[in-house]
Amino acid sequence: EVRKFVVDSIMEVVRNYDIDGVHLDDYFYPYPVKGLDFPDEDLYRSSKRNSMETKEEWRRNNINEFIEDLYTSIKSEKRQVKFGISPFAVWRNQDIDPLGSKTKAGVTSYDSLYADTMLWVEKGWLDYIAPQIYWYFGYPAAPYEVVLKWWTDLIQDKNIHLYVGHAAYKVQSSDDPWGNPYEILNQIDYNRNTQNVKGSIFFRAKSLVDNPLSLKENLKTTLYKEPALVPEMPWLKEIEEIIE
Repeated sequence: EVRKFVVDSIMEVVRNYDIDGVHLDDYFYPYPVKGLDFPDEDLYRSSKRNSMETKEEWRRNNINEFIEDLYTSIKSEKRQVKFGISPFAVWRNQDIDPLGSKTKAGVTSYDSLYADTMLWVEKGWLDYIAPQIYWYFGYPAAPYEVVLKWWTDLIQDKNIHLYVGHAAYKVQSSDDPWGNPYEILNQIDYNRNTQNVKGSIFFRAKSLVDNPLSLKENLKTTLYKEPALVPEMPWLKEIEEIIE
């Protein structure tokens, strides 16, 4: 019922407005809080798909069905409307799953938020994905460069664009690398020299407007000195009839 309500609400906008795309943030099941669990035990017991489905699997399947349903609904109505998500950047740690990244993240999208981001990419349920790589180069638990490499490998040869989410909100005077006014500029430059990265998204706009450590000015006078076109998604192009 919840899935249908959310999809129907989004599709009302898709049908009635000339939008370019639908974007979801990283909130699916809530981020974990120590000592608390999401109160869905009764619902799990009454609606699990089979007797062998664990609560963790049931939660992930709930989200997977929602993502697939939303994607197919959008494409059935207006194929040209883009659909993308900006998830928490670590799918799973490699010490838990050999397919995961070489990270030690305390939270992962798969295990903590029940968001199987790898599956969504593999199934082609997205036009783009924008993982929130909100860490600096060499960050012990999740180095920027390591997380980025995992994502570029994942989308290799797939009709999905990779845009990197950058932590503009973390830029401030400090003793850690976020006190370096060029940390994010260096990340963007690194992206541009990395195959499969199509662009950047910043959280949040206010952080750019506030111009911490001259971030906005540095971007405008260097990397973003010239205007750029939105990357094309050839798989979304439709045959257009030109009527004179």
